[in-house]
Amino acid sequence: MLNQRYSLPASGLHCVSKEVGIRPTLKETEKMKFFDRMIAAREKQARRYVNGALMNLDDETLAGAGLKREDIRKQGAYNYPF
Repeated sequence: MLNQRYSLPASGLHCVSKEVGIRPTLKETEKMKFFDRMIAAREKQARRYVNGALMNLDDETLAGAGLKREDIRKQGAYNYPF
């Protein structure tokens, strides 16, 4: 009986005795996956926007920053905001 489960119905969380932490329910896990995917999509948009701005720089400035125009082009670049 060391790892007996206890439910906290009011909060929708479950915890296990003798373990540290609280385990999320399935519904909460789905929400976390949704937000993780949404954040990943926004990061991709931001990266492409920044790459678009970098493409406006001359080759000498890019080389000074340790970047190559071909690498930026491969990552994808957009010149319009989100």
